Amino acid sequence: MRIAAVLLAALCSLAHAQDSRSFAILSLLGDRLTIVQPAMTTGSRLDHNSHVTLKLDTPALDHAALLAADSAVRKALPGARTQMLLVRDPAIYEAQARFVDDADTLHSILPVLAPVLQGAGATHLILLTKMRQDAHFEVENSHVGSGRVEGMGFYIDRITVLRDVQNGDNYAGYLAPYAYFRASLADLGTGKVIDTIDVPASETRGMHSAVHPWDELTPEQKIASLRAILDREIGDVVPRLLAKMR
Repeated sequence: MRIAAVLLAALCSLAHAQDSRSFAILSLLGDRLTIVQPAMTTGSRLDHNSHVTLKLDTPALDHAALLAADSAVRKALPGARTQMLLVRDPAIYEAQARFVDDADTLHSILPVLAPVLQGAGATHLILLTKMRQDAHFEVENSHVGSGRVEGMGFYIDRITVLRDVQNGDNYAGYLAPYAYFRASLADLGTGKVIDTIDVPASETRGMHSAVHPWDELTPEQKIASLRAILDREIGDVVPRLLAKMR
């Protein structure tokens, strides 16, 4: 009986601890997409790629990111409360852009986010921000890509020939939807950043025909491909962040 009582008390204490934690979830990924095309240059470490920015009028991708993170928190910590924060303030996105190469983006941008977080009443913050890294898109036993990419977008290569090692088919170029982002977790009570994880995620779609890679997918399919990457990667990275909590 004594052992059972101790176990019950421990379980109640754990449930209370979980119930007392609340997570504000904020995504700063979905204000724009970047279309990147490689330049035909060699022998230089400079990024000569073409970058075209497409501003998004809808918060659909940020909303998808929030839903993925919210679902991941609820699965990992069933007793925790969550609050999804959807912001469209250009000033916040611009502030984020200044720290896209900063490994500690969350700590740098927290002062800008203070007005948004004040009314949330959360104990912790999960923040998804853009990062910039070398284009590194996985293919069979190798990788492709050149220059650097950040945030979300599409990399279009009409030059590189890919070979499917399973069936021997050749692909005339490829389209790579990508999401290069940084997932961070902070304790809002102490202001301490608990952990930050970089996520350079992509999919590589080889082209069988002479169709321009950009025309291979409809606009709806393009957005769906990015949402699928967000769902998969956020569902993986959020539990890894939460595991660092004591």
